[in-house]
Amino acid sequence: MSVYYGRVSYWDERFSKELQPFDWYARFGHFKRFVVQHLKRSDYILIVGCGSSRFTEELYNSEYTSVANIDYSSVVIKQQAERHQEKKRFAQCSVAAFVA
Repeated sequence: MSVYYGRVSYWDERFSKELQPFDWYARFGHFKRFVVQHLKRSDYILIVGCGSSRFTEELYNSEYTSVANIDYSSVVIKQQAERHQEKKRFAQCSVAAFVA
């Protein structure tokens, strides 16, 4: 495990180099049964530490359209916002502005 995971600069540099989406845990399909069972399509969903994951895109494609993402890295938030700019209800923000 990297001792730099807690630094914004680590994540900004990593996401500047890794331009393809990456899912740390699993793709949405792995969790879909749980999501469908416990969440309504009208629910507002917050993805904390979204990174470059395709999870939100896959939620959106499954008609869960009220999804917000936050991440430590403003670099990855910019990438995600550009990747999903056509989705009008796809919200993105960076927590980097809120931490010292």
